[in-house]
Amino acid sequence: LKAERLLIQKRAKELKKQKEKEELALLDKKIAMEKEKQEREDELQRERDRLKQELEAREQEEEDRRRQLKRERRKLQQEAEERERELDRKRRDDELVLEAERMLLRKKQQQLDDEEKERLEQEKFEAQFKAKAKSARASRKKKDSDSDRSLDSDERFKYSKNKSGDSGSGSD
Repeated sequence: LKAERLLIQKRAKELKKQKEKEELALLDKKIAMEKEKQEREDELQRERDRLKQELEAREQEEEDRRRQLKRERRKLQQEAEERERELDRKRRDDELVLEAERMLLRKKQQQLDDEEKERLEQEKFEAQFKAKAKSARASRKKKDSDSDRSLDSDERFKYSKNKSGDSGSGSD
């Protein structure tokens, strides 16, 4: 009985050792799995961190690009506004030049019109003067011819008196 008991105790100790070994193996396995899990989580965390850094870097690059584009857009807009102001200045200058040229042309046209008017008035005056002179000559001729006729008639009268025998002095 004692031997059986010792055998049972020995067997119980062996079973206990076996169980402890199995438990230790399970614990080792569990620890190994935990360690593996932790390594995977660490790896995943490193990957997340790396991806997060990449994302942050990309976002920073995008933000830098947006700022750069904003600066370039502002610069282009300022250049366009400056060009627009320059074109407006040139257009106003051109308009002023055109207005000055128009004024000169109007002045020149007025001068030409005045000269034409003066020439026409001069021609009219000359025509009137010639007409008056012609009229005056015609009037003088008429007077002369009338006085010639009257002289002729007076002379004829005197001549006819003289023929009739009246010897007078010949003057009335």
